[in-house]
Amino acid sequence: MSEIWCGVRQHERRRQSNLLIIMAKEIKRPKKDAGEELPLSNINYKMMTACVVLIIIGFCLMSGSANEGTTWNPAVFDARRIVVGPLVTLAGFVLMAFAIIYRKK
Repeated sequence: MSEIWCGVRQHERRRQSNLLIIMAKEIKRPKKDAGEELPLSNINYKMMTACVVLIIIGFCLMSGSANEGTTWNPAVFDARRIVVGPLVTLAGFVLMAFAIIYRKK
């Protein structure tokens, strides 16, 4: 009985390996054409990196010490924190969209 069972198992393994070979032959990866390019070029990545740096600078400009419960800190309403920082951050986000869309002619 065990000889028959071993024969069946070997037959199953051979059948599975043949199926894998057939499937591997059927799966053909498309070759990359010479005219096909990546969706983003090197300049896009450089511009995106510059935008991320600009966003980080904007958040750093908005940071600072906060009001503590007992003392009043007038620097909370400083122009750097409520005008310059948000504008720099907004510029970074807007330029990020431009950096992704930009195509070199």
